[in-house]
Amino acid sequence: MATSDSTSPSTAEVNGTQSRPSTAADSAISETFDDQDGTLCYGDERQALTDYTKFFNNPSMSDVKLRVGDITYHAHKMVLIRSSDVFDRMLSGEWSDSARKAEAEDMYLGSSATSSDAETLKPTASDLDADEEIAAILAMSPGGVLLTDCPTGGASSPGEKALPVFEADDSYQDTSLSSIVDERRYTCLYQPEAEGGLTEGAVGGCVEDGKDIRKDKKALEELCFSCESSDDSDDDFSECSFDSAIASSSTFIFDERNQEVELIEPYECIEVFPRFLKFLYGCHVVLNRENTLPVLVLADKYNVADLRQVCIKHAVKQIIPKLQLKEVFHVWFQYATKCYHKALIGACVQSLAGRMDDIMSSDEWEQEWTNLDQEQLVEFLCSSDLRIKDEFELFRAVERWLNATGHPERRENLEVRLKVLLQHIRFPMMAPEQLCEVEMSKLVHQFPHLFVTLLLQAYKFHCLPLTGRAANKDFRTSNYLLRNYTALGWNHRVVIRGFHELAKNCELTSRFQTRASAYPQTVWDWELKIFPKGATNFDEFRAVLQANLILDQCRPIEFYISLVDNDQILRAVAGRKNFTKSRYTADTEIEKAVALSELNAPDSELLCGANVILQIMIRPVQ
Repeated sequence: MATSDSTSPSTAEVNGTQSRPSTAADSAISETFDDQDGTLCYGDERQALTDYTKFFNNPSMSDVKLRVGDITYHAHKMVLIRSSDVFDRMLSGEWSDSARKAEAEDMYLGSSATSSDAETLKPTASDLDADEEIAAILAMSPGGVLLTDCPTGGASSPGEKALPVFEADDSYQDTSLSSIVDERRYTCLYQPEAEGGLTEGAVGGCVEDGKDIRKDKKALEELCFSCESSDDSDDDFSECSFDSAIASSSTFIFDERNQEVELIEPYECIEVFPRFLKFLYGCHVVLNRENTLPVLVLADKYNVADLRQVCIKHAVKQIIPKLQLKEVFHVWFQYATKCYHKALIGACVQSLAGRMDDIMSSDEWEQEWTNLDQEQLVEFLCSSDLRIKDEFELFRAVERWLNATGHPERRENLEVRLKVLLQHIRFPMMAPEQLCEVEMSKLVHQFPHLFVTLLLQAYKFHCLPLTGRAANKDFRTSNYLLRNYTALGWNHRVVIRGFHELAKNCELTSRFQTRASAYPQTVWDWELKIFPKGATNFDEFRAVLQANLILDQCRPIEFYISLVDNDQILRAVAGRKNFTKSRYTADTEIEKAVALSELNAPDSELLCGANVILQIMIRPVQ
């Protein structure tokens, strides 16, 4: 399936004018057009991009080669630099030799760097951990530290100096590790300890004259820093002892003499690299279920924003909805949260939300639930799409996560963790008797100051009638939003998807049940008839509540209907109605709070994405 992000012909002139770079040459051109009172016009942009792809892997005018795996691609620096700031930094020689030397000294000897470039490139422990996790997602064994016997520019004698080789880790941030090349034609990559210095056992396969020197720090240092040239050398890289990586987000080796860059990529990324590179020329790529994630990894590593958006959009619409939930969880959700792709995270959470009860409580999903990172758990807690029994069960699941036997570290700084998690538990959505059970929790006894305000607000919410809740501005935050609860209660949540695509005069019906009384648990059946874009005799957004049974006696109720998004209640209406055998429908009058013109606005603040979300609460009047 081909995915293109080209601009449509109807908007080409506007978009082209607004996005054109502001340079001195452009200013001169603009002035010329203004003087001639002419019109700035564009040709066929799509055809231009198509013609541009003829230079993909074409030796013609190629000024750099990219070697990925066993394949060498002819490329053009202008194309690479235009599309990727990572290639820009890699190929443009942005850092001076002094900056590289300072960075290498800091990386190898643990000294305090004074260079801003060195500070930018220095990796953190979290960066390295993230690399390993992402590599695992791609089913790749961790590469660790490298020592390779590789060509260094054709040094044929001990007296002839080898060309420098730059090498970096495959971090997904702007970080790199340093590399050194000497006359022995080795490329050594070391990882520093937290306090500086070399890590024992950091180098695998490091052999000199038949002797394994992996744990001999002195020998390692001699191997690394023995490459020094004579003072009269004219070579720009004469002090090659401290030549360090200048690229972000990729392991690479740069042979300056032959203008060849070797990119060290996972196997999955090697397979799709031609698609990635061709996108830089033609702005189109063929994506499918198997190649989308590796292409996205490359787009992230080289910071190709356009390709990143294409991959994410394709995954959200065409891949994630069709995958098994285990694959969504272990592959896409893990990668999305590591790289913090918000749209991708949302799609994964929505896909998993329908089975949230099983994920939280079943033996099949126990390992996945207990092994969630705190940030991943928060992503679930923030979602209103979760299909769960009730909010109390979610609180119990969070308790189990905190007390998981395989993660004793969660009991450290427990107060800090709990403070973060509790703000996403919707205590007002629990029944009063469930709030009493929460008060019996060990966590409440251990940290009462974290619960007092939350429980007080929840009790206050339940004490007020529905009309009082609607009038209280304190009850508008995310804590008062419904999820998709399956237990019989007093409320119901409705999602109207694709509002702008709905036809005029269409009618949507949502059937649901509520409790008829606190005790016994008898049931009332309801229908909520929604006219999102009006009807033949009115031009308003309306919602009509209808009793779904023939009533033998009066049914006086109060209702509270609101329009919400993911963060707050936006508009709300409350009232009282008396349902009888002859009067079994009632207009909620939500049109008084929600104007159809507001909903129809292109960037309406009342829409949640492309959807309208309503929630309704119904209580019998005592």
